[in-house]
Amino acid sequence: MGVYVELTNPVHGGEGWELGEVLWSPNKSSWNIMKNPKPGDYIIHSVKGSKEGKNHRFWGISVVRKSYSITNVAPPIPSTWSGHDEYYRIPLSGFIEFEEKKPIEDFLSDYYDRIAVLGKQKSFYTENTTVYKTAQKYLAHVSDELFEILKDFLNLPLYLDNLEENESSRIGDEETSSTRDEYGQPSRVSSTVNRIIRDTKIVKELKSEYDHECQICGKQIKLPSGKKYSEGHHLKKLGGIHQGPDVKSNIIILCPNHHTEFDYGIIAISPDSGLIVHIDEKNEFNGRALAYNRADLNPNYLKYHYIEIFNK
Repeated sequence: MGVYVELTNPVHGGEGWELGEVLWSPNKSSWNIMKNPKPGDYIIHSVKGSKEGKNHRFWGISVVRKSYSITNVAPPIPSTWSGHDEYYRIPLSGFIEFEEKKPIEDFLSDYYDRIAVLGKQKSFYTENTTVYKTAQKYLAHVSDELFEILKDFLNLPLYLDNLEENESSRIGDEETSSTRDEYGQPSRVSSTVNRIIRDTKIVKELKSEYDHECQICGKQIKLPSGKKYSEGHHLKKLGGIHQGPDVKSNIIILCPNHHTEFDYGIIAISPDSGLIVHIDEKNEFNGRALAYNRADLNPNYLKYHYIEIFNK
C-alpha cells in the first residue's frame, strides 16, 4: 500500500472538480509521480487557503480506484493547467472529510523532532531549513515511517477502517476521449464528469412547491411515467471547501442544463439586480428576469455563488 498527499487549492477542489473524486495533472515529465499511485493506495488531501495564517489544511482521505490514464479531455476547471494536449487522470473513491481540518504547518512544527529523525523524505514539505514548510508541489509520496507520524496527528485509524466502504452516491455524464496507456499505445477510455446530486427532504419539498419548474428557463421535464423531473442546486455548495447549509434559502430548482451551468460557473443570479447573468453576453438568458421570484432566497448565498463560483 502506498500513501500520497495531494496539495490542491480551492479552484481544484471546487465546483465541477469534486475533492476526493479524481487527481488531475498535465502530462509532462515533471508530473511523472502521477504514474505511481496504484489501486488501494491512500490519498490524503490538503487544501490551500488563508485562515489564521495557516496556508494548507489536511481536508480528507480517499483511496485510489484505478491507476492513471492519459486523456485529452481537460479537467473541468483547468485554471493554470489549461492549454495542455493531454492530462494524467487518476480516479478515486471512498472520500472521507476530516472533522477537524488541521494545518500542515502545525504538523511540521509540533512533530518536527520525530520528522527530522527520518532524514530526507522529498515529500510534501521542504527540508533545506531548520523550519519545515509546505512544499510547492501537487502530489507527494509519503513513506511508511512518515505515514505512522501522520496517523498520530490526524487520528487516521478513526477513518481508515471505514474508508473502503464510504462510497458517495454520484451520477455523471460519460465522455469518450482518446488516451494512451503506460506503454504509449493509443486506446480509448470513457471518463465520467461527476456532479453530486443530493435529493434531500428540503430539495424534494421545494421541487413540489415549485412544480419542478426551472427558475432560469421556467421549463419542466416530463418523464414517460408522467412524473416530472428537476434538480436542486445549493448556491453555497454542501461539504468540501464550501460548507454550505442544506436550507431552503440556499437552494434553487433548476433543469439539468442550467444546473450544470451553475455548477461550472457559467451562469448566475446577480445579487444586486436579481437578473440572470451569463459568461456569454449573447446568451438568450443573459440580462433576463428569472422565470419566477423567491423572496426566501438568502442574498448572502446568491452573492457567494456569484463571487466564488461565477466570478472567480
